[in-house]
Amino acid sequence: MKRNILLVEPGYKTKFPPLGLMKISAYHKQVGDYVKFVKGISEGISYECYWDRIYISTVFTFNWAVTVKTINYYKSLVQGDITRIFVGGILASLMPDELAKETGITPIQGVLNRPKILDNEKLIIDKIIPDYELFDKTPHNYKLVQDS
Repeated sequence: MKRNILLVEPGYKTKFPPLGLMKISAYHKQVGDYVKFVKGISEGISYECYWDRIYISTVFTFNWAVTVKTINYYKSLVQGDITRIFVGGILASLMPDELAKETGITPIQGVLNRPKILDNEKLIIDKIIPDYELFDKTPHNYKLVQDS
């Protein structure tokens, strides 16, 4: 069954793309899902389709306020079913209890280095080649370095 997957990077300033979301994108595309990436709060995204899953990346703890605001905004897109929102990354791994208290969502801690963390698939997401095409249609200028 094809699912609609929304990948969100909060609207803080970054030079480099979110590697975790790039790997999650590659994973979902491999299993046949539709994937869309947005940065920050994207007002019109709620009307685009029903989002089966929303993944939100977190980076540094000093981005706490914008990260929490972003998570709480996207909670409105899952009609109260917060089990469809997955939050991970550095901030989520360092401050999981605080993030859960502030948003109601229990974050995924650490690296996705075992099968069946997100699904029943046997793929190990951390070993998947990142989806560099994810940013082809976005206005964000990340520094992408690829080694051939």
